[in-house]
Amino acid sequence: MGEPYSAGCAHKMWHLKNKFPNNFYAAPEEFFTDGSLINRGADFGLMPSAFEPGGIVQHEFFVGKTPVIAFRTGGLKDSVIEFKWDSEEGSGFTFNHHNHHEMGQSIERAVNTFRNKEKYLKLRENAFRATMDGEIVCKAWLGEFCRLTENNFFDQKVIDNTKRQIT
Repeated sequence: MGEPYSAGCAHKMWHLKNKFPNNFYAAPEEFFTDGSLINRGADFGLMPSAFEPGGIVQHEFFVGKTPVIAFRTGGLKDSVIEFKWDSEEGSGFTFNHHNHHEMGQSIERAVNTFRNKEKYLKLRENAFRATMDGEIVCKAWLGEFCRLTENNFFDQKVIDNTKRQIT
């Protein structure tokens, strides 16, 4: 709450919670204590971020089998894959242009899927399987930092495995 942007977001969430008590829930004061319980209890996670360089919150939703509705940016476009009814593949719903019209359409697709319990349960399973291993994400970021600083990254596990194979 000491950071102005975060405090403003929290106040907006409390306002929506009070205005729509049966349709909107937020407890920003509990994000770092009970956040995982909230993620598991949600039908969808909404992430309309205009900028999201890596994205970790969608994976917090995915761990709880919660599909995500997201703007296709940064790490969100790489991990939130549009659910397709025919193939039953995908981990959520996305929109390509950052505007209320496209976001509303993605929410409509999500609600229509929610109404079909068989499809929705499949979507929840897909969301869980979309969770990325933290080690993979960390190594990708480390590789990117090394690239930007013109350094080399060597994975010690790969080096050790190679040594074992040689000897």
